[in-house]
Amino acid sequence: MDRLLEKVGRQDRHELSDFILDWVNEKTAEGKNWSRIGTDLAKFAQNLLNEGAYPYLDALRTLQLAEYRQLQHHLVAHKTETARQVKTLARQAVARIAQEGLSSKNFFHTDRGVYAYLHRLAREYDPHKPANSYVKQTLRENKWHTGKTIAPGLAAIQDELHALLSQIENFRQQADPLGRLIDLVQPHLHALALIQEIEAEMAYLKKENSTIHISDSNKKIAEIIAQEPVPYIYERVGEKYFHILIDEFQDTSVLQWQNLLPLVENNLASARFNLIVGDAKQAIYAWRGGEMEQLVYLYQNKPEKLLMQYAASNPLLAERYKTLSQHHWPAQLNTNYRSAAEIVQFNNAFFSSIIESDFGQQYPLLGEIYDEKFPQQVPAGAPRQGGHVAVRWVEAGPDHKTQACHSVLAIIEEMLALGYRKRDIAVLTRKNFEGTEIAVFLKKQGLEVLSQISLLLVADEKSALYPGLAQSNAQARR
Repeated sequence: MDRLLEKVGRQDRHELSDFILDWVNEKTAEGKNWSRIGTDLAKFAQNLLNEGAYPYLDALRTLQLAEYRQLQHHLVAHKTETARQVKTLARQAVARIAQEGLSSKNFFHTDRGVYAYLHRLAREYDPHKPANSYVKQTLRENKWHTGKTIAPGLAAIQDELHALLSQIENFRQQADPLGRLIDLVQPHLHALALIQEIEAEMAYLKKENSTIHISDSNKKIAEIIAQEPVPYIYERVGEKYFHILIDEFQDTSVLQWQNLLPLVENNLASARFNLIVGDAKQAIYAWRGGEMEQLVYLYQNKPEKLLMQYAASNPLLAERYKTLSQHHWPAQLNTNYRSAAEIVQFNNAFFSSIIESDFGQQYPLLGEIYDEKFPQQVPAGAPRQGGHVAVRWVEAGPDHKTQACHSVLAIIEEMLALGYRKRDIAVLTRKNFEGTEIAVFLKKQGLEVLSQISLLLVADEKSALYPGLAQSNAQARR
């Protein structure tokens, strides 16, 4: 990043300089810290090492800085024009309401209904804030007032308001999705435009130091095997390894799998056994190219689902998947020998409820993972028993962390009341800082907490004394 930013101001890089200076000016105008541009670029540049981003980066390499600047102007102009049209219609409605001397009390659901909605749109348009259920009911049922009587002024203009509201919602139905997309793209557009410059600097540094990044190896192999039915780089390997086992397949990236596919195909063609083992619900490495769809569709023997996305970049994939389909032998391990019966029962109930919820409808792939064959069984005879699983929720909001801490405290107190010792109780958190916050909270409540993080001075209120003590010692030495 430093090498790239050092080019700002050079005579031979005036276009790059202007582009970065425009970015600085925009951040300044928005009240943001422009000095973090280098950090923002470094964070975004991690996409260059992400296998999942490779196809999109290839498409973006054809664009020049001038085209990105033009795109930026188009996006801003579109947002401005969309907001103008929505505000114009909303202000017409608000003006008619004012002319009739009406207030929120005259309208259906007062400050939570169409009155507040029109006034908000007259001030600002936000594609992320659609009409609520009250506004939709007003539009659907032409319901403008609550109670049996309607204000004369509202009765006179409700048809006009309904027409304006219909225009607004019809327009928003077309404009909002694009508006939300623009809001997602705009914050990253400058970094996206500079991705080629960053890539060039990385290539220079790798050449200068005679090194390659570990992510380059998979990409180089993929480029070779995509063009060769019998990749020469595997000639020796294919004669040595006859049986391949791939474990944790849900975390195997698409590129890694496609690179191994010629070896697997060669073994299967020679009637040699190969094994893939995975669990889609444990997929946690999507950020580095792992896709649970890959495991799901391979298990279901639906290679066409995978070919839809990748056949263009690798024309030999179809033939290789055809060989796999001919030797396909799916099996599902439904007996859980590791977990107690209570855990197995909870998992079955939890994932079943997910599929039946709106969340399952929104993400249909979940239904293919947690299908009728998914529920696990406990071993016959003497299954492991004991334990308890419960889920407690806290309300979303600015104080949700405080609520969570109090909830943890309440559970601990319940366990102590049941006769459990403190040493029997553990609190697990997803992130270290969350563990620190809970540990500090529990110590304030008089509970003894033992953990690697809670033992740090920074996690203890008493640590506030040490900076002053250290400063006094330093002054004494001087």
